[in-house]
Amino acid sequence: MAGTVFKFKVNNHSGAVLILGLAVVSLALISFWPGKFGTSAKPGSTSCQNISGSEKQQCWDETMSQTIKSAGLEAAFDLLGDLYTADPEYVAKGCHWNAHQIGEAAYHLFTNGQDLAISPKSAYCGYGFYHGFMGLLLRNDSDLSKARHFCDKVGRTLSEKAPISRLNCYHGIGHGLIEDPPDPKTWGKPQAMLDPALKICEQVSDREEEIKDCSNGSFNAVVLFMENSQYGLSLNKADPFWLCRDQRPIHKYNCYYETSQKLDYLGNFDIPTIGKIITGIKDQAMAEVAAHTALASLLQHDIQGEDFTKYVTGCHSFSGQLRLECIRGASGGFMAHGNPGEEYVKAIKFCQLNGLADDERDVCYSNIIRTFKGSYTKDKVQSVCQGIDERYRNYCRYD
Repeated sequence: MAGTVFKFKVNNHSGAVLILGLAVVSLALISFWPGKFGTSAKPGSTSCQNISGSEKQQCWDETMSQTIKSAGLEAAFDLLGDLYTADPEYVAKGCHWNAHQIGEAAYHLFTNGQDLAISPKSAYCGYGFYHGFMGLLLRNDSDLSKARHFCDKVGRTLSEKAPISRLNCYHGIGHGLIEDPPDPKTWGKPQAMLDPALKICEQVSDREEEIKDCSNGSFNAVVLFMENSQYGLSLNKADPFWLCRDQRPIHKYNCYYETSQKLDYLGNFDIPTIGKIITGIKDQAMAEVAAHTALASLLQHDIQGEDFTKYVTGCHSFSGQLRLECIRGASGGFMAHGNPGEEYVKAIKFCQLNGLADDERDVCYSNIIRTFKGSYTKDKVQSVCQGIDERYRNYCRYD
């Protein structure tokens, strides 16, 4: 599906260009010097599949760079789907970063004054496109109005095709506001890294949902530092949510949301073990956030399979509202990590599983259809809904 074209220009500053030099040169070298894998790996092929470790990731990256250079952004988005289908490892280890690459390439088109087609496919692979684009934009130019202008354009362009894209663009702003690397004075101090970004997020818009999505992006970046043990940070296995409890109300949800995505690792990829961590959260509302977020994140490791009954039985180890939030999270995981453009296929199959209780099935359908509406065109939503049990089609209505 072709994107809508609009122009947007950003001013370059020599100092920022020097800071970005290595990144730009690296991208240029990959694009124009195919290296070990570039000549053999073709879009949609399995050329990278039999390579392991860091060489496989390099293969994915070079294949993506070659596609961006030779065929453009739309073809690069299509490649995400091809690689997703070709290699089960790609979901968790390559998809989001390659979407970053597309965002970075789009940024360079902007700075060169070229036309840019913004596609609904910018939602692919956890909206990594917006992380990549905003990361460069905000490091290259501190004028926040340019970032807002871009998100406004995204919102207007994709209002019918992928309405949630505007908010994910604001998430990208928050992500880009966290310096990488951060000021050395803040190393080992996550709150010190967050505070300047959160202050800007509170001023980025007069709409609370956009402020919250910006804040979410900032927490996402810092929690990633923790996960990767960077800059003096690490995940606290004994008390994963220590940073979250004293956050201001407008930011608390985002801290729990982003930290909960790491419970797959902290809970040994076992649903009952993850549940025990979550039941230790004293704030019931935040425990519910953790339940649905953790399960959605866990599912990325199993998304290429066909049997998801363990998510139903695992969620039954939760009690009360947490049981329903667990199902909500699992259903959302199919939409977050499913085959780009066809996320709904396995999501619907999950909601049809025999082991679901009536209230669980209702939560499942309501959640995936809500996500359909944010990610797909109205025509596609109505088409997909024809394959859903009539009892739940009322969720497909827009009025």
